Amino acid sequence: MPVPLQLRVLTENEQHFLLIEADNQTNEAITLVAHPRYLLIEVENEFGQYTRGVAVAGSVAKSELPKSTHYLTAGPQQRVTLLRLPLISRSGIEIVIGEERFLEPRSKPRIRATYKAADRTMPNLPRNVQKSFFPGPADGISEPVAIYTS
Repeated sequence: MPVPLQLRVLTENEQHFLLIEADNQTNEAITLVAHPRYLLIEVENEFGQYTRGVAVAGSVAKSELPKSTHYLTAGPQQRVTLLRLPLISRSGIEIVIGEERFLEPRSKPRIRATYKAADRTMPNLPRNVQKSFFPGPADGISEPVAIYTS
């Protein structure tokens, strides 16, 4: 896969974030859309299966269309951050990543992200990067996540 995703948990000032980065392993520049609508996030449950989350009440990120500022270009052999999402975990009850809630995760779950944009026309895609646009798919799985806050 020429553009794998890298997932890692970052801790700053006692807050946790899930960083989703795209690693361009090609010899050409590529453009990706850094928007929650085009990333499917799944969390490993107690049976080892990956499950989708449920939108947190009042969330609108997945329903909005991307703006021209959501498109990022990664040079050859370069890594770019697609999303930096707040991560809140309550032991054995739920994990909230960005605006999605995941119920009954494994005690140290892995997180999987899949990038897949539209195959055709993307909203607000700047003309100067249309030829380098990468529609996907790309995916990645994190190491087991072991953080708990209340």
